[in-house]
Amino acid sequence: MRFNEKWFYDLLFDSAWQTIATFGQDGQYLGATPGMIAILHTWGQQLNYHVHLHCIVAGGGITMEQKWCLPKQVSGKFLFPQSAMSVVYRGIFLSKLSAAIGSKKRVTLQTPPDTMAIADIIKLLYQKKWVVDARIPFGGPAQVVEYLGRYTHKVAISNQRLIKIEDGEVHFNYKDYRDGATTKQMCLKGEEFIRRWLQHMLPARFVKIRHYGFLSNRDKTKKLKQIAQQIDFPLMPPVLALDYKQRLRLLMGIDLDACPHCKQGTMILVKTWERGRSP
Repeated sequence: MRFNEKWFYDLLFDSAWQTIATFGQDGQYLGATPGMIAILHTWGQQLNYHVHLHCIVAGGGITMEQKWCLPKQVSGKFLFPQSAMSVVYRGIFLSKLSAAIGSKKRVTLQTPPDTMAIADIIKLLYQKKWVVDARIPFGGPAQVVEYLGRYTHKVAISNQRLIKIEDGEVHFNYKDYRDGATTKQMCLKGEEFIRRWLQHMLPARFVKIRHYGFLSNRDKTKKLKQIAQQIDFPLMPPVLALDYKQRLRLLMGIDLDACPHCKQGTMILVKTWERGRSP
């Protein structure tokens, strides 16, 4: 994966959506096209290279007749049976991986082993148990969106987790989920901290948030309006876009229009000049 980042990340997205779509279109479960939002994460709490997707899946779908459809049965607390999803996901992922390696056009190996060795590795991966981690919405849909929203526009670590830099070492907090999510401290040499952080820089122009099914960007607004009307759900009013000055004022209390001298008056734009030209 490290030598084929973009291809493997795309494979993660494609395999996850194909799995959800396969179960959604099965009349036994839903018989409709579901909706999904997927977000790529590449890090763990200790900045290690831990590649995974977080997916929000709608609890229903749209039929060919553009009608909102609820699941015919729910497996336990989940939309689709978790164990079955794990098997299907494994099959889709490894099938695509095998085809790419076999073609020798899409995936580059650092030191390509012989064909038999590759086949043996794929066989072992088929024998290994894969787990799709499905969870119910804790607290409700709004809390799920808020939780994932914290990670959409940051990389690996936030400033709040940094404690200090001392003697060429970086100290930061992390949660140890193997110890009941206990907050602990880690200390890394500056070079090692930078090395770990740089692992999570995505390929140029890579899209790490993707929408699928009736939540895809194509005709999404129209479809959501249709769904809302069918289930008699009140539509949210459009959110007014805030410019950078309004956001800075709202989030940090900094008013860029305030007079820097008296801090009371409001500066008003009188005239602008083109860049590079003298007033």
